[in-house]
Amino acid sequence: MKKEIEKFNSKKIAQNITNTIEADLFKIMEVLDFDFNEVISNVNNLPEKSRIDVMSILINDSLKELQEKLDIAEYSKVIRYVDDVTDYYKSKKDDFESIIEECDMIADDILYKVMGHKDRKLELPVDVSIIEKYCFSTEIKKEQFYDALMWIALRYIATLQYLKYNNWKNKYNEENNIEVVN
Repeated sequence: MKKEIEKFNSKKIAQNITNTIEADLFKIMEVLDFDFNEVISNVNNLPEKSRIDVMSILINDSLKELQEKLDIAEYSKVIRYVDDVTDYYKSKKDDFESIIEECDMIADDILYKVMGHKDRKLELPVDVSIIEKYCFSTEIKKEQFYDALMWIALRYIATLQYLKYNNWKNKYNEENNIEVVN
């Protein structure tokens, strides 16, 4: 009888591992299928006024939510994970590497100001012309402006999604009495 139980448990454990791997692989394949060029192309195909409006909404909605849900201490904990997520997209857009470092700094600086870090303030909504001034004071070229805005929006959206995921994971671990060792 004991051998049957051990055999059953081994089979069940093996099946759970298979299910976990399959689910994770499905998620990876889903992410690999995301076409960042297509997203940027869709924005670039809009009329100028619509592009500015869409990018303003993407950035300001994300900033508003980050301002409500995030503080500087927590941001310093999650930024490494956000970098891991956004690093994936570096290779997903042609000639994009040249603006990523600049845009990361711009995105962080704007977010810090919106959150009031070191008594620096920037009220919401942030006007796209302010971001434009940031961009053109760096190495970013005029024709890369909307790519820069898209990268900044991606950073903010990735930060929000990581926060949501992390909150879900913490709640799940609490509800299931799972102790996480860092």
